[in-house]
Amino acid sequence: MRTIFKYKLPVAERDVDGEAFMTLNVHRGSSPWHVGIANDEICIWFLVDSSKPIVERVIYVRGTGKPLTGIEGAYIGTVIVPDPTHKPGHDMVWHYFDQQFDFHNPFEVSVTNAVELQEWEEGILNDLDPLIPT
Repeated sequence: MRTIFKYKLPVAERDVDGEAFMTLNVHRGSSPWHVGIANDEICIWFLVDSSKPIVERVIYVRGTGKPLTGIEGAYIGTVIVPDPTHKPGHDMVWHYFDQQFDFHNPFEVSVTNAVELQEWEEGILNDLDPLIPT
């Protein structure tokens, strides 16, 4: 079944190169839909097919002004977290990226991901068929 699921983003970890990332367990082939704040927590919403198996997904996070290294993947969205002390100009701004698909470098997408993407697109088109007037 296709639906939208919300996931609370965990605290970021750092890899051996110091890159800030987090991992989520989501359904294979899920598409990031939105990143934002819900109930004072940073969350990400994915369009999922709940019949697919659960896989690990890597999400990278960068603060404004921090360098992009090229491993981040496709941009998902930006979240502005208000400064709890309410000092002007001290809000935190975080930019989120999905490493699974880099739509800016389509030739680097693995064969497995390309097949999953094709299956996903075909599923969406099939779901839209009843909505398209004939």
